[in-house]
Amino acid sequence: MSDICIEKVGLTAKTTRIDAPASIAGKGADLDANADGFVCSSEMPKESAAEFESWVSTTQIDILLEINGKKILKSQLDGLQRFASDNNVRVEDILARSEVGNGYAYELNLYTCIRTAGYMPCEDDPWAKQIHDISALANLKNLRSLNLTATRVSDLGPLSGLKNLTSIDLNQTEVRDIGPLASLKNLTSIDLTGTEVRDIGPLSSLKNLTSLDLSATEVRDISPLANLKNLTSLDLSWAQKLPAAKALPILKKLHNLQSLQVESTKFSKTQIKELRRGAPDLWIEYPDRRLY
Repeated sequence: MSDICIEKVGLTAKTTRIDAPASIAGKGADLDANADGFVCSSEMPKESAAEFESWVSTTQIDILLEINGKKILKSQLDGLQRFASDNNVRVEDILARSEVGNGYAYELNLYTCIRTAGYMPCEDDPWAKQIHDISALANLKNLRSLNLTATRVSDLGPLSGLKNLTSIDLNQTEVRDIGPLASLKNLTSIDLTGTEVRDIGPLSSLKNLTSLDLSATEVRDISPLANLKNLTSLDLSWAQKLPAAKALPILKKLHNLQSLQVESTKFSKTQIKELRRGAPDLWIEYPDRRLY
């Protein structure tokens, strides 16, 4: 890393002051902090900076660091560094795709939309294709939003303990089993677009869910959604293996649904009209614009 800074005052209950090795501070004196209360490796002689960075990497104190302008706790950085190593990417790139607050990583967006020109569709993010192992994310307990679009992730097990997670995007991943999501009761938004997910039973307990994208999935049964009373947006477009006759009664139970997308599905115009009669304010995206 090009520049590592450390907050002079520790954040743990046991630590009130950061005392670096004497060889770094100079004759036993404490490090001088800058106006923001941080001491930076870039402000030190080369030899001292190297020892400073080594000390930071080995200390067991959960100290607040500043790296490339982002202030993050060492415990959080350790997790991101392990994640970067597991996926053969740079931690600087992970940080660039993260939002950090109060020392914690709370948003991680591992996909960047690459547009060739104007409003052309996004091309695949080659960087995201390197991501396949998310086991190191298990310790990021403050994570609220996670975008894994276009990565090669298949195992969601490491996420089962991230109770603060409210949004997860698994668009075009290799995920098939969404069982680990069942314990994430604070989830409000899930995107499973283009995955081979077939069983959405684990979603039945996610009472806070408001937005769900099942487009182009292998889903054949949406009965687990019947009791999700807070669901306002549902995308079933291109879910061509979903029997419309079985899905229609479930959709009628979703009284708070405001938006429904069913392009390229087995729903007939007659079934769409029947659904609209019971929910006249429901916006339905269907090939026939007269049914909007």
